Amino acid sequence: MKRKVATVLATVIMFIVMIPIFAKAAELPVDEKYGAYCEEIGAKYNICPELLEAIIEQESSGNPNAVGVYGDIGLMQVIPKWHRDRMDRLGVEDLTDEYGNILVATDYLAELFSEYEDIGTVLMAYNGVSDFQSKGEKAEYTKYAISIMERSKELERKHEEKERFCYRPKLQNQFEKTNSISYFRPILTEFKRKIKL
Repeated sequence: MKRKVATVLATVIMFIVMIPIFAKAAELPVDEKYGAYCEEIGAKYNICPELLEAIIEQESSGNPNAVGVYGDIGLMQVIPKWHRDRMDRLGVEDLTDEYGNILVATDYLAELFSEYEDIGTVLMAYNGVSDFQSKGEKAEYTKYAISIMERSKELERKHEEKERFCYRPKLQNQFEKTNSISYFRPILTEFKRKIKL
């Protein structure tokens, strides 16, 4: 009886001790170095860095040496046979190089954004979903797309709480853009600034 009580008590204490550790890990799951890369490359391509971080979490859990079943490599799971020309153009030889992997993937995302504009559709195309076009403009997003969009919003809120610098580009022809959160965030931020003045 005493052993059972001691075991239960030890288990409860272990969970109490471990909860802050798990909470801390959930706060900043992507290595700060990768976050800095996402900031820099996101600024270059006008893509929200939180979106890039959310993709990294989903695709590789932040493991730069991750290899997928289709030969996808690195943080953002880039498939070299599909992106060889892009890699050559950007000067990336090794997709396990964190910066190079994020650069190639972001370049591809920028291409997809120029084609589709809608963030959910872009994410489905990035993930290799091929039948989304037949579903039309009001297509239902895949779980993959939804989870990345939600995580991106969550990361954005956490970064704002910490007052971390995030690149927020101004948009040209802003009303011609999609209703994507990442497109309208800069407009709302600018509007809030003007109200405070």
